Order: sequence, then C-alpha cells, then structure tokens
Amino acid sequence: MKPPLRSALFLSLATLFAPLHAATTVPTAKVIGRLPLGGPGGWDYLSVDAPHRHLFVSRGDRVVVVDLASGKPVGTVADTAGVHGVAVADDLGQGFTSNGASASVTVFDLATLKPLGSITGTGQNPDAILYDSASRHVFTFNGRSASASVIDP
Repeated sequence: MKPPLRSALFLSLATLFAPLHAATTVPTAKVIGRLPLGGPGGWDYLSVDAPHRHLFVSRGDRVVVVDLASGKPVGTVADTAGVHGVAVADDLGQGFTSNGASASVTVFDLATLKPLGSITGTGQNPDAILYDSASRHVFTFNGRSASASVIDP
C-alpha cells in the first residue's frame, strides 16, 4: 500500500531539513564587560554610535556620552528636559534625543556632541525614538498623546 502523497511530501521535507536543524546551535549570551553608570539622576534608554564608539546614556535632563574603549565619560548633550532616548543617524552625522518634558527633539552633531537645533510638535511626552536609515526619517513614540511622529531631518 502506497503512503498518501501528503505524508510522502512531509517525510521528504523532514529528511531534507533534518541536517540543518541538527547543525544549528543557539549562541549563548554572556557578559563581556560592565560599565558603572554612577552620578546623579536615573537613566532610561541606552544607544550606541558604533563608528565613534560612543554609548549614549539618558539621565533625565542630559545625555552622558561614554567612550566604549575607556569606559569614561567624554561629553554631554545638555538641555534635554525629560530625555528618554537617543536615535543615532550615522549616515547624517547627527543624533536625536526625545525630550519628554518639553515635547521636543534635540538634534546634535555626533562628532562634536554640540546641539544643532530643536524640533517641536512631536506630541506629548516623546519617549522611544529611532532612526530608519532606509527612509532617512526619525520616529518618536509619544506616551501621553498616544501617538507617533515622523520627522524628516
């Protein structure tokens, strides 16, 4: 008696993919280092600028910039009231902070960390922020107004 076609197809596919499944290993996560984030204020989102080897740590009213090689602070992005996160746009050479208390986004230069301007009209309490390199747009997700904003930098 012949097996049904569906069973034969399943058996063929299972036989084909079995070696792939057996060879696949799940990588194990491990701690490779620690950076103490002391100083006043709590912190929220962390972001990385890989080309400059900088870690951005939002601290409520400022963003502390840490050199990843040394673990030491190398600068601050100031006047970011209620900052939650930082979006990094390496292709533009700019960073963007979501400033929840002032309902704004601060634009800054990634190389010098100097502010370039401020964008208002995001909605209330911009929180999460990201940069999409494909569209070259910045997105904020605004907590109190339950909305999202799209910014063309």
